[in-house]
Amino acid sequence: MLTKLAGITEAAKHRPKEKFTSLAHLINGELLRICHDEMDGKKAVGIDKVTKEAYSENLEDNLADLIARMKRQAYHPQPVRRVHIPKPGSDKKRPLGILSYEDKLVQAAPSENSQRDLRAGIPQFLVWLPTSSKLP
Repeated sequence: MLTKLAGITEAAKHRPKEKFTSLAHLINGELLRICHDEMDGKKAVGIDKVTKEAYSENLEDNLADLIARMKRQAYHPQPVRRVHIPKPGSDKKRPLGILSYEDKLVQAAPSENSQRDLRAGIPQFLVWLPTSSKLP
């Protein structure tokens, strides 16, 4: 993982105008497991109604399947569950999109990677957003 990141860091230094559009190839089982362990189990569930506890029941197989789908580019984010929550100090409500559990893991992985890199002194220059996870 760090070797790949070091290579991307070097590429960014030598070609500062180059845009990096995907970090999916940097996501592995170890990183997803860290994200899973750090995920708050009390968060609202997405459209698939999968909780952290339910995902943990078959964690190794679930992560292996997720990684395999990402590597063959068959991973697609689930639709986002939309709920409306009250606005503070008002009677109005605002929309809130809630991701499925796997989508939370996939989106947390580059963030976890970037946070570790920042702590290690590597500049944050990578951004990864799944292009098909749009709020309805």
